[in-house]
Amino acid sequence: MRVAAGLLAAALSLGTAQASPPGERPSNPPQSLEEMRFAIAWYGAACLLGASEVDLYGDVIRLEDVAVESGVSVDRIRAMAEARATEHDIAVDVLRRGGEPLRDPPEPFLTILRQAQADCQDWERARRVVERELSTRRFPDVSPTRATALRGEIDPLPFDFERRQRLTAVIRGIDEALAAGDFGADVEALLQAVSGRANLSLADIEEALPLYTALPGTNAAEALATDLLLPNPESFDGLTEAEVAEILARVSDDPQDPFGRYYMWLLLAHSDVLGDGASFVIIDETGEEQVEAPPPGPLPSCTRIAGSAAVACPLR
Repeated sequence: MRVAAGLLAAALSLGTAQASPPGERPSNPPQSLEEMRFAIAWYGAACLLGASEVDLYGDVIRLEDVAVESGVSVDRIRAMAEARATEHDIAVDVLRRGGEPLRDPPEPFLTILRQAQADCQDWERARRVVERELSTRRFPDVSPTRATALRGEIDPLPFDFERRQRLTAVIRGIDEALAAGDFGADVEALLQAVSGRANLSLADIEEALPLYTALPGTNAAEALATDLLLPNPESFDGLTEAEVAEILARVSDDPQDPFGRYYMWLLLAHSDVLGDGASFVIIDETGEEQVEAPPPGPLPSCTRIAGSAAVACPLR
């Protein structure tokens, strides 16, 4: 395989800090009763948001009850709830800052506030799913091991797509928030809370977002959010031959994989382990190809990877 990577791929290197791991999250779709029960704990924690109990339309959600239904410890549920409460509290502070609640809070705070209601609804849905599964027994009690050659700290799966959705909303809502009032510090705090990057700033987003916007067919805010939640591809010691084969197989199987940019940057950062079976073609500012050996001929039919500046081409 040949890999062509445009200069815009450098956007992946935003910041040197690695995002804090969000911890476990529900698998979608669930593969076992164990995963279904964990969804009860996950959404129950997100609905509680640090409280010991919440009244949901007359149905009281208690921390201890969530633990019993899910089989997850109270301490673990409390830790998940407190992590989510951090970002929710920022939005609540904005809502109440003027003494009277804002009638129409700007984005991204409105989305974060609404998320708590959605999580409470997902908690109830997760309970119904488990109840239905207990009557049908279509799934095993415990999930089978997923076969992969990638180390856990490298593999982007499982990935917190809901967290990406919230971070995307924060990035998209920056302009609206800044236009609505003096909310710059609040938006920046929200960026840090959702991304897990303590030093992420509005200036970082302002600098990086145009690079993603320039990529054809790319949802810029979502792509940036994805990359911010993935580990730094340059932070690993190296890749094994099996890991390289796994990455190439994933890219070949699905060029539109949302982690395509991450996979390409992994290969670029550890190109010494690729061997003679692959080469890189760097596209410079003029659009000319700067080829690294072995010298190839004209580019064959290529596929753009995940709407990024990288394309994968079969070897001739």
